[in-house]
Amino acid sequence: MSKWIFKRAILSLIAFVMVFSILVTIQPENVSAADTTYTSTSDSYVRSGVYASTNYGTETQLFSKKDLTYADNKRISYIKFDFTGASSFNLAKLKITTLSANNDHVLHVYGLNNDSWTETGITWNNAPNNNTAGYGLTGTGITDIGSVTNLSIATYEIDVTNYVVAQTDKIVTFAIVTDTTDVSYADAITSREGSNKPALILSTVTNPLSYHLDIAPGNYDVTVVLGDSTSAGSTAIQAEARRTMIKETVTTAGSTSTQTFTVNVRSPEGQPSSSSGTEGLDLVFTGSSPKYKSVSVVSAASPVGIYLAGDSTTCDQNTAPWAGWGQMFPQYFKKGTFIANYADSGENAGSFLNGTLFFKALIAKVKANDYVFIQFGHNDKTTTKADYQANLTSMINQTKEKGAIPVLVTPPVRRLFNSDNTTLSTTALHVNSLGVNLPAAMKEVATTTGIKLIDLTAKSKTLIESLGVEGSKKIYMTVEANDNTHFNEYGANEMAKLVVQAIQELNIPIEANIR
Repeated sequence: MSKWIFKRAILSLIAFVMVFSILVTIQPENVSAADTTYTSTSDSYVRSGVYASTNYGTETQLFSKKDLTYADNKRISYIKFDFTGASSFNLAKLKITTLSANNDHVLHVYGLNNDSWTETGITWNNAPNNNTAGYGLTGTGITDIGSVTNLSIATYEIDVTNYVVAQTDKIVTFAIVTDTTDVSYADAITSREGSNKPALILSTVTNPLSYHLDIAPGNYDVTVVLGDSTSAGSTAIQAEARRTMIKETVTTAGSTSTQTFTVNVRSPEGQPSSSSGTEGLDLVFTGSSPKYKSVSVVSAASPVGIYLAGDSTTCDQNTAPWAGWGQMFPQYFKKGTFIANYADSGENAGSFLNGTLFFKALIAKVKANDYVFIQFGHNDKTTTKADYQANLTSMINQTKEKGAIPVLVTPPVRRLFNSDNTTLSTTALHVNSLGVNLPAAMKEVATTTGIKLIDLTAKSKTLIESLGVEGSKKIYMTVEANDNTHFNEYGANEMAKLVVQAIQELNIPIEANIR
């Protein structure tokens, strides 16, 4: 066997392994509302190089790399959809699955007017990778829809609404161009047949927009392009159990904003004791005018995890406007860091440590160099100092044994003022019924074990006392439910910002991953 043949066989094997291990679990479907999916017609085919006429209709991949003679290794395919039987819709997405093991390539999409477009020339201009200039398909009746850069093993859904709506005969043809400077088998290719065949998805969507991916539990990198071709947008992104991943982002008409994050997917989605949520990944696009053009999801490669152990002030609350600060935490971290919130309502340090669903489940997932943030106190009302410290110490030691980094977080204050209406009471500051000053006891544990401690009690005390009796109501569920312990979404976000601030002040290494 020649070295070249052996090399090609190895590349093919690598590409197959990568596709099987990652792509097999990523089968997106848009669940905004009623969806109708159309697959490409039988006369869709591959054109390669300038005016090449060879029809690769029998190939399993649209972008074939088997013939290395085409000029500059450029590829063009025409994909046609007939949706003459479609009812009304207000969103159209072109779904394409790429199988690229090289992430330095570009795929460009054009819409062709079936009545008037002519292939008067394909202008390549020898554009370098990741440069959308020079991919021009010239001629009349051609709509430039846009590009996908840094191709990877993923499924992309590209907003093609404006182009599709304009095709009154309800037959559409897309020209898809790809470029690469290398020609290995592990290259930018798009599946032609089977479940990953290109599809046109027509939807009737409502506000907010929702998006569902049937994927297995794990950690995933998500890339979302926000914006709209003709109208302004203001969009925030939540994932799973109302976790805020991207804060509200404004886009002007015709502009886009690419947002990335890493999300932890598990079942149940939120509190471990809850059965709420659905299998797979759920995204919700909220904001005053949510607009998004495309979503792609790939398995995260060696992300860093921040695991949260805590109670109802930290957890993913099921019902709005209740919220835990851990629910707001993900938006402050770059792609490559995920938040796994195992906090659960009603738990104290001992019940969380010993509960099968809680610390035992959490620590089983923790890897070396991950973080475990530990916050308890609200429900340790009758816990002795010795038991409280022993429970915290056990969690710390088990975290260290995994090669991970424990961080203690003192509990945020309650909104309970003294009679002077200026200072907070000892109950608000977590001195329990046995007289144990829980934040002080936690500080002793941090000193003894030599780990970092975020004094959220002190930070939240400063915030609440500065706001005063009336001003502090906006932090808690005071107005909505006469609840001076739990946070609304605004208040939970304020607490999350205090935790992020403390990470930076204490120079905890994960600060490098803060947005």
